[in-house]
This record gives sequence, C-alpha cells and structure tokens, in this order.
Amino acid sequence: MPFHLHEAVPWGRNLEEYDEIFAIHAIPRGARILDVAAGPASFAAEANADGWRVTAADPLYVSSAAAISERFQAARTLVMEQINRNLSGYRWDRIGTPRRLEARRVETMRAFLKDFERHGGDRYVEASLPKLPFADAAFDVALCSHFLFLNEATQGRAFTLASVKEMLRVAREIRLFPLVRMDGQSSRLLPQILASVARQGHSATIEAVDWSFQIGATHRLVVRRPAIAA
Repeated sequence: MPFHLHEAVPWGRNLEEYDEIFAIHAIPRGARILDVAAGPASFAAEANADGWRVTAADPLYVSSAAAISERFQAARTLVMEQINRNLSGYRWDRIGTPRRLEARRVETMRAFLKDFERHGGDRYVEASLPKLPFADAAFDVALCSHFLFLNEATQGRAFTLASVKEMLRVAREIRLFPLVRMDGQSSRLLPQILASVARQGHSATIEAVDWSFQIGATHRLVVRRPAIAA
C-alpha cells in the first residue's frame, strides 16, 4: 500500500540524517544554510551548535511550541500506522524497527521544541514556498528535505518550478532530496526542473546519498548558480 497523507505533517529529522542525505559535513563551518520546509527538525539546533549558521523556514512556526507538539502527537499515530502497513517500502538495516523510528522522531521533536522556545523568530522563520522573505543570495546553501518531489502529485508543476527558482534566488546552491514521489516512483517533474535550471544558466548534478530510509530514495539534486566573475 503506497504511503499517502492529505496534508503536511510535523515529522522532523536530525543532523545525522541530514548529513546522510545532504552531505552536511562537506559544507564549511560558518556557512549560511537555509532549511526550507524544515518542520520540527532538530537539524537547525544541532548544526548551529556545531558551527554552521542555520535558519529554518516553515509555515509551522506561526504556532506556539505547545501547538506544534499537539500537532505532532496527533499526526504520530497516523504516520506510524501507514509506515507499519508499508514496511517493505523502507530500509530497516540501521533504524531497526518501527518502534525505534518512532522513538527517534520523538527525541528529534523534543530537541526541536527546546531550541524553538529558546530562539524563536531569530532562527525559525515563518515562511513557505514558493515565496521566501529573504534577500537575494542571503544564504550559501539552501536545503529542502522530503517536500518538493515527494509531494509533486498534489503541489503540481508550476509550484515546484517556482519553488526551485525561488530557492536559487536566496541561495547560491540548493540541495533537494528525495527525487522520488510519495509512492517511491521517480519524479515526473525532475527532467523539467533540470531543463529549467539549465536555461537559467545554473549547473545541476544528481548525487548518490550515503543512506536513506525510503526505498528508491537514493539520490539528491544539487543545483549551483554560476560564479560571479571578479
């Protein structure tokens, strides 16, 4: 049974997971990183503590920490039920069991909430694609995890193209993951995205990730704006 959700749910990931899918360790410390559609990830908290300058953006941040926690608890049962119905769609060699996955997500949520309450709007900005409230080239790298291609069936071509263009406006490089849809099949929009960024003069590469949980989610897309001549 394909995994299916009618709306985005607060389901965050930690720095270890971001490193596996985005090669965070290869980004110099001190780099300005934007995490788009970040949700309740603990990545910003952990990465800032390790020397990167991370800003997280998500419409979720209009809510209080208590309200976000309530949304997580409400979604938790639904998400885990769907995962348990589709165990073969995921890799369990590192995580072990659905119970351990759930415990990891709870731990991530707690770390996020602690940092969210401490840093609020300074680090967590209420914002959503395809329009971001940041200046041109405000960031060195922008990341988007488990959002654009995964939900392309509901978000559509125009939204996805506009979102990629907007991320390239605010960052010199973007990294998108995964390149598959919610059903695990390859994105139908990826060829159009590649053609679009090429027309804009950007370079794009598809890179293998170190590890990922979803079967078929084996690569990320990296797009770089051309260097500005001195």
